[in-house]
Amino acid sequence: MNILINASLPGCGKTYLLTKLFKEYKPKPYEKVVFITKANKALDNARSFLTGEKLEDKSFKTLDQFKENWKIIPNDNGEETLKHLKSTSHISRYYYTLFIDEISMISQYELDDLLKNFLVANIVAAGDTSQHAPISTKYYERTAKGCDEYIDDGSQINSKFWDKTFVLNTPFRFKDESLVNVLRTISKQDIISPNFLEDNFTFCNSYIKDANDLHICYTNKEVDTVNDEYIENTSRYMITQKWKFFECFIVQNGQFLDKDSRDTLVQDLCEKQKVIVPAMGVTSHKLQGWTAQPAHNVYIHLNDFLSDKISDVDFMHALWVALTRAPSLKQVKFYGVDANQAANEINKRIRSNWFQKLNGVETTQDEAFNEILDILDDNEYKREDDERYVEWLKKYGKAHTGAHKAHKASTLNVDDVRAYRANNSLRETAKHFNVSTTTITKLLK
Repeated sequence: MNILINASLPGCGKTYLLTKLFKEYKPKPYEKVVFITKANKALDNARSFLTGEKLEDKSFKTLDQFKENWKIIPNDNGEETLKHLKSTSHISRYYYTLFIDEISMISQYELDDLLKNFLVANIVAAGDTSQHAPISTKYYERTAKGCDEYIDDGSQINSKFWDKTFVLNTPFRFKDESLVNVLRTISKQDIISPNFLEDNFTFCNSYIKDANDLHICYTNKEVDTVNDEYIENTSRYMITQKWKFFECFIVQNGQFLDKDSRDTLVQDLCEKQKVIVPAMGVTSHKLQGWTAQPAHNVYIHLNDFLSDKISDVDFMHALWVALTRAPSLKQVKFYGVDANQAANEINKRIRSNWFQKLNGVETTQDEAFNEILDILDDNEYKREDDERYVEWLKKYGKAHTGAHKAHKASTLNVDDVRAYRANNSLRETAKHFNVSTTTITKLLK
């Protein structure tokens, strides 16, 4: 069963709903439940909704962590493909229900590889078709075949794959109706006037550096330029590991760090051998799924979004992410362009079919939660009917039986076994519980 949670606007609580479903869903025997995101920042954001909750037999993983035992190998045709090093043990015991956040950032090829390597009974995904698409890798570009049923062209969520789509219709992020109205106007994909932009946004070519500033850029080069300017006023840090984005410390527990707390954090992170860099400027890609604090001054460096290398759709997706991070319209400022320049550049691209409203059930969070949970509970996925499982069973049947009996033994209730054994032979008891006679003997000692 494949279920998609979409929204009429960003900030409608897709991640909150997804984490609530993840928490409340009760896995069936031999079922693993995993919450997956593409980036660590999105995973941290999801975890924050469940701080202090006990989630037995459930786990949070980035996509890379989930496929950490995969490797790229050449197939018979010399093409590269993914192979899971422990796929036999996974298929022998478990099937999966996957809760995937920011699905728009996971490519069709990555999703296809997941479904080829794991027995997946359910996918519940949340994502916005109008935000950033997946960042292609060389491997996935070379193997872009046969996956159109998941996501069109690696960027748009395809409704054909989803058995049911829910569209949340109440934006919680935005604190003023004027911002909602502006976003709805832009989402119509019609030409906008310079007067419309000037009436709703602030335009500037300079700024007074403040600890609450947040500069949203498209390129890392512009990010570096911004952070160099704030070298004496940095109140926000990004943590990198081996020069690869690891996680982003925008705020600590919803608050900016004071100098002493910041110095302690920096020292602690240095001891863990991670690299600290300022983060007063951040790319829009790293901010997807994140909400600015009411105190933030959000500067959008629109001039950095202008490049022949950026497609019209990518431009609009990046702009949409930038515009929808702040809860209030008065926080948003365009930097480096005036209203005429901004209107001209946006109008060149606004009709590029970047905003796609999916057909689905418009609903509230509570209504979607109850219906989705009922659908998952009623889904009777049978592992033995899965063709991959049947093929694996033919090849590894004996090992499979031993693995299952060992796993089954660890889940037995001693009182149930003892009660059954009181009226039946040892062999009959072992057969009834599908374990060995030795296991029954050890259990009842």
